[in-house]
Amino acid sequence: VPLTYRYSTKPEQEMLLELTRTGRAPVYVVHFAQSDATEKASALMSLDWCTKEEKRAIVEELKGVRFTSTFGPMLRRYLSHGVGLHHAGLLPRYRRVVERLAQKGLLKVICGTDTLGVGINVPIRSVLFTQLCKYDGEKVEILAVREFQQIAGRAGRAGYDTAGDVVVQAPAHVIANLKVDQEPDPKKRRRMTKAQPPERGYKHWDESTYRRLVESRPEALTSRMSVDHGRLLMLMQHAEQTTGEAMDGYEALQRLIDTSHAPSHEKGALKKRAETLVEGLRAAGILGHDGHRLSLDPELQRDFSLHHALSLFLVHALRSLDKESPSYALDVVSWVEAILDDPGVLLRAQEKRDRGRRINELKAAGVPYEERMAAIEDLTWPKPNADAIYEVYNGYRKAHPWVEGSGIRPKGIAREMIENFLGFGDEIKELNLPRAEGVLLRYLSEVYKALLQNVPAEARTPELDEVLATLRATLAVVDTSLLTEWENLVAGREGVDDTSVEKPLDISEDKRAFGARVRAELHGLVRALARGDDEEATACVRQEDDAEAPWSAEAFTAALAPFREAHGGVAFDHRARLGTCTQIRQVAAHQWVARQTLLPVAVDAGPETWGFEDPDDAGEAVESWMIEGEIDLRANTNPDGPLVRLRRIGP
Repeated sequence: VPLTYRYSTKPEQEMLLELTRTGRAPVYVVHFAQSDATEKASALMSLDWCTKEEKRAIVEELKGVRFTSTFGPMLRRYLSHGVGLHHAGLLPRYRRVVERLAQKGLLKVICGTDTLGVGINVPIRSVLFTQLCKYDGEKVEILAVREFQQIAGRAGRAGYDTAGDVVVQAPAHVIANLKVDQEPDPKKRRRMTKAQPPERGYKHWDESTYRRLVESRPEALTSRMSVDHGRLLMLMQHAEQTTGEAMDGYEALQRLIDTSHAPSHEKGALKKRAETLVEGLRAAGILGHDGHRLSLDPELQRDFSLHHALSLFLVHALRSLDKESPSYALDVVSWVEAILDDPGVLLRAQEKRDRGRRINELKAAGVPYEERMAAIEDLTWPKPNADAIYEVYNGYRKAHPWVEGSGIRPKGIAREMIENFLGFGDEIKELNLPRAEGVLLRYLSEVYKALLQNVPAEARTPELDEVLATLRATLAVVDTSLLTEWENLVAGREGVDDTSVEKPLDISEDKRAFGARVRAELHGLVRALARGDDEEATACVRQEDDAEAPWSAEAFTAALAPFREAHGGVAFDHRARLGTCTQIRQVAAHQWVARQTLLPVAVDAGPETWGFEDPDDAGEAVESWMIEGEIDLRANTNPDGPLVRLRRIGP
């Protein structure tokens, strides 16, 4: 689609109104920070972008969409106004809603970052750049020609538009100062104060910068070929299954390096690294001699993976942990989190929260301001098991020089949630990050995957299975579409003679893990009910499209009203999580009944008084209530979302 370029010195909202009112909507407003995109969407709420008919069409499209997360209601307000938001901080299900509305032409302005889906999943007519500089992780730089043209090229909907518009805004302070310079009254002009450029996050651009980016040729592409344990192990596993010789996978990696676009000197370095990685697999006992050939450890579980740089270190480190320790499962989480990349926005929020708490404690104790500031200077985010992790890592690094440059990063985001029984929404509120729900979702998904694939089978315990189930249930409440796809990929085609047929994953095959997942879902539901968050409770249970009476927030409120009135609310503590309060019973092939006892907040009696078979055992003072649900996997052995379909709540 041919593009028209323009450098604008009009105020941004004025430029947007011009584009939308001259038939050049939808307009994608490009930012390079998620917070800037969200703030812009909020600012645009003061103007009307849609007609009443268009707004009614949007409301109709949004029927049945759950906006149950912390940020959900705010996004619904933007969308209802015809303003979209699209960036990686949003939950995937919210991004899909924005994409669907954009594809139907119902959004006039979409604020977002440079996400790949824009122009593909989000078809747009015009692109408006709010700036030509961005922070690259170290410093603020002007966009590369390739970056600018890649974003600009998304303007114009192929097969629909005959042209696309690209508008680049001059710096905001330059536009403001033009208004001062154009003031005809000299006296007024002298009294007006000129705006200054931002002190942070800014590098100056002007019309000549804009013209250079439009007219220059893009920079050359450079190869980013890399070699890691995950790629090597994957090729070896495939080779062993197909040819019976694991080292054929190593040869395949060598051929891959040869055919890559890396320069010759880099290819040599990559081949040397591949040799070093093979030695690392041998040292770890994952690769060994089987007669006259090299083979992978036969005890390696089907889904074992080494896609993190420090995966082998993790395998080594877990051997030093005491499986009988009460904190073993949580400690494993800490070690797994330490090999993952740092989610900066979450860690900074933890640090800010903990510093605030410490300052308040010191202030209450009467400590002077200067001493308070000195006391928090070195305070950072929680780093559980940090001393032990650093000690084992430093020793491991001396014997395994190939880990040099792969720094260990202790942190405790997932552990904090598990240890304190926090749900997804609880953690978002705890860290005050409603605009970064997608970041937390991705991080928890990475922790779950790493626990599942990087912890050897011999290191698993029932308590660790409960941790995995809790994480999986937490993700199920929020958004598991990508996770379910990944689980099905992990299941693969193993055991299927006809390679054209995929073997679906049956989550009930591992009975211990399946039971832990159902218990975790029931506990998540009780947690929501205990908080009085009946809206979240609806996300904790399976809602069938063809159900006659789906469980809404109002249905939960009505069902629990007598219990809450009589007992002051639902308790969620150690008693509610004990095995005596939860029952799972198989009634047929791929069918189960699940029951969870509800405990009143005012009762001090132990859970042993709350039996299912004889409610009278609870005593005369309190009537026993329960949640009863069913799990049906006959049609789908790995369904998306929660497993438990609720039957009833009552005595």
